[in-house]
Amino acid sequence: MNFLWPIAWSLLGLALPIVLFYLIRQRLRVKPVTTLLFWENLAPKVHNLPLWRKLRRFVSLLLQLLLLALIIFALARPILPGQSTVATSVILVLDPSVTMAAKSGNGTRWQDAVETALHRVDAMSFGDQAAVILAGDPPQVLSPWTGRKGDLREVIRAAKIGSTVTDIRPALRLAQNLVLSHPGASIELISDTVWTVAPDKDSLDKVKLDLVGTAVANSGITLFAARPLPAGAGEYQLAIKLEQNTTTPVNGELTIQQNGQLMDVLQVTIPPGQTWQKFWRAQSMDAVSFEATWKPQGEDSFALDQQASAHLDPVRGINVTLVSPPNPFLEIALGSQTLVKTQRVWPAPAAGDAADLTIFNGTVPPADWHGKAIVLINPPQSGFWGERVGPIDKPLVSEVDKDAALMRFADVSDVQLHDATEFKPAPGAHVYVDSFGKPLIFGHWESDPRWVVVAFDLDQSDFVFRTAFPILCANLIQALRPDAVAEANNVPGPVATQLKQIASASSAEVVKPAPGHWWNAIPFWWWFALDALLLLLIEWSLYTRRITE
Repeated sequence: MNFLWPIAWSLLGLALPIVLFYLIRQRLRVKPVTTLLFWENLAPKVHNLPLWRKLRRFVSLLLQLLLLALIIFALARPILPGQSTVATSVILVLDPSVTMAAKSGNGTRWQDAVETALHRVDAMSFGDQAAVILAGDPPQVLSPWTGRKGDLREVIRAAKIGSTVTDIRPALRLAQNLVLSHPGASIELISDTVWTVAPDKDSLDKVKLDLVGTAVANSGITLFAARPLPAGAGEYQLAIKLEQNTTTPVNGELTIQQNGQLMDVLQVTIPPGQTWQKFWRAQSMDAVSFEATWKPQGEDSFALDQQASAHLDPVRGINVTLVSPPNPFLEIALGSQTLVKTQRVWPAPAAGDAADLTIFNGTVPPADWHGKAIVLINPPQSGFWGERVGPIDKPLVSEVDKDAALMRFADVSDVQLHDATEFKPAPGAHVYVDSFGKPLIFGHWESDPRWVVVAFDLDQSDFVFRTAFPILCANLIQALRPDAVAEANNVPGPVATQLKQIASASSAEVVKPAPGHWWNAIPFWWWFALDALLLLLIEWSLYTRRITE
């Protein structure tokens, strides 16, 4: 056993005056009395005292010496084997992943994590310091370096669990940076290690991992989303996916509601090691809200993935300005689109035209034009879209990017072209259709700013007579509609539902935290001080009762 203040043992010298005081006997004083009759009757009783009466002064001396020993032992500040004799610093990293809401014993993993952190704070000795980090991206420093246990307990109790699976790596990097200001400081990570991406071994080097939670049965919703379809305005697809982490099938009831009304009720069986999914397809021009509820049979330890919601915004109209001489093919193809309002102008759009889409057929935008989305058909000159090179000799469609959203379902492979113009596209442009390395349709239509160039004259081809032409126009319009998809925050995803712990793959020192008790938080030397106080009360009680007088 070690002592923080071993010089206190020199106070044992105080035992000598205590012993001397007990050895000094008070000198008898002579007093005149009228008669010795009563004393002579008492003398035999005085000289024949019981053994306890003869030893009571010796017992009192032993109690006083024991009291002195306990006080000196407490002043010497004993520490248990394995405890440090110098002040230490520790960085506590709390993992607030949504999976920490899973059941653990009579509580949750998060409650276990908070209790573990509080127990670590209570075990701090005089001079120790700690900092508290709440993991996330970015991580939060809940408390800088401090030795005040009350402040540390307050921020730990106030920490809240998150709504997603936490990326633990930024918090570990921050903790390692804090170690630089306190050389010798240690890092303690309190987590269930259910991470989407595991940190590398260097990040976990010299990290003590307090592992909370054990493997528990769970099933839940890992995907619930409503997405617009490019086939037509208002058409959407609703998708749901269920997963589970047991080795036996899980049965349950799935309920889907649309705008608060019952839409579907299904009895579902999720096979072990597989997923269950279903799709619904419908059409609505108005806003639509969906709610999904999963009720598994039997015990389930993670309830946050049993509710999910999704939302679609109403389909809004699209305003199109066609800058072109009369062209019935373009006007009819655009006018056939649902909720599309088209106006044709020539030779230039009005100043301040705020159309969602502006199509320039055989012309180019004015120099000061700033439209939201632009389509240029057979532009006669160079511009921001690229450099005009010259005519293409015998143009022929050779390659089509069928994976691009703009070309979805638009088969242009057999389009006959009489003439086309070669352009050197601007940097960052994507080629959707080309003729042996020479772009025929190119642009930037996946994100703002949106623009597309069709490098051939529609009147000098059979493109307008093919079904690919109205489909391409529909794809152009559909890309301008907002992709109004709202996935619920309480759908944590497959990693959370599976509750897969990956601590065994790390290089951290894994420790299963022991349950904390209030008596473990009391410094070891306090017990001796409490014993000394108790002994003092016992000695005083014995003395007042004339037992050790």
